[in-house]
Amino acid sequence: MQRGEPVEAGSGARRKKCDERALQHSLAYWLDSTCKACAGTGRAQAGTCAACSGNGEAPIDCAGGFVRERVKDMVSELHNIAASQARLANRRLRSR
Repeated sequence: MQRGEPVEAGSGARRKKCDERALQHSLAYWLDSTCKACAGTGRAQAGTCAACSGNGEAPIDCAGGFVRERVKDMVSELHNIAASQARLANRRLRSR
């Protein structure tokens, strides 16, 4: 499918486009999820950062609810994979 081509409703192309968008947002968020407004501190000049509600993580900024939920699921899965690989690496380093 070329950029700018119309997407038929209910088609596999439409789902693929949604999945691609969710994948791009997921990877970008996983690589850098710190709040830009407070640089991840959770604090602003007037107190708690309004953009991230003080938790230091940027909100996921996707237009659609379906895409946002897919992004949350994918980011969670990426965190689980990274944690699993870190545990495996630590185990191997300790056995030397």
